[in-house]
Amino acid sequence: MDSTSKFLRKSPCVFLMGLLGSVFSGSAMSQSESLSGPVYERELQQEALKEAQALVEAETRAIAEAEAEEAAAELRVPEVIIMPGGLAPEDLEVVHSAISSVVRQADDQDSREADRIRRRGRDAVLSSLATRGYFDPQVTLEVGEDYEGDTWDISIEPGEKTVVRSVKNDFTGTIANSPNYKQRLADIRQDWGLPEGKVFINKDWSNAKSSLLEAVAADDFYLARLTHSQALIDPDESSAELHTLVDSGPAVRLGHTEVHGLRRVPLSLIRRYVRYEPGEPFSQQKLDEWQQTLQSTNFFRGAFVTVKKPEDPAVYEEDEANLPVLVRVTEGP
Repeated sequence: MDSTSKFLRKSPCVFLMGLLGSVFSGSAMSQSESLSGPVYERELQQEALKEAQALVEAETRAIAEAEAEEAAAELRVPEVIIMPGGLAPEDLEVVHSAISSVVRQADDQDSREADRIRRRGRDAVLSSLATRGYFDPQVTLEVGEDYEGDTWDISIEPGEKTVVRSVKNDFTGTIANSPNYKQRLADIRQDWGLPEGKVFINKDWSNAKSSLLEAVAADDFYLARLTHSQALIDPDESSAELHTLVDSGPAVRLGHTEVHGLRRVPLSLIRRYVRYEPGEPFSQQKLDEWQQTLQSTNFFRGAFVTVKKPEDPAVYEEDEANLPVLVRVTEGP
């Protein structure tokens, strides 16, 4: 769109006034050379006004049509046609979501950039299939054209879903060294969320690891850490070998109470709700209950109860550690 069109788009009234002035000036000259009189002058003015309005309307229509063409070009993206090759609906939905985020970038690009985006589209399909357990699919993306523009024809041969062949959950720290936790370890392994024979889904793998760590850290082992995890995928065999390693750290006992944020509320009120004997085993459920109780009172707008992590890394290597209970509150108005 040229500079004149842009000016007219912003200032059509200015254009109309200028055009009218030019027409009226011409009319005045014509009138002085021929007839005169108020009736004839009004007729000339009306004709000039109609002519000017017609010119402005024509220019406005041209501008609107140009803007519509520009908007259509911006919204024109390839039509995607997927031949799923037997994918389940939930798997196909993941593929659709992945390719949609890429195809929106494919409009109005030069040929080199368009080729790069098409490669990204194919890679997005492959990555999305991997999250659903397909690690050896065949994916082709062919570019076509119809009356509305480009088309992407995506053909998928997913192959076999990857199945968990073996699981190895290892532990270090006090939970592994003390016979007191032998049954607990057996229960944790039994409750592992991605057992042998189950399809390897990336989301399930992440959830299983999170649940494993939570099961260790919920009682006694506040300092537990997932120090290693590996999923070894064999695309030829469509199998996965899983390995995790959790370091429980020391068995944590509750030490003294540290309170921060008190201004008017007495410390005795905290001790009324946060009640325990120093040396008690750590329990995340107990801390959550204390926090919820403090938040439900009218004394505080917010409360947070946790165990204070040690600054000395050597503590992680000990069999047992006493750690302070940390209470942070924000008093109400």
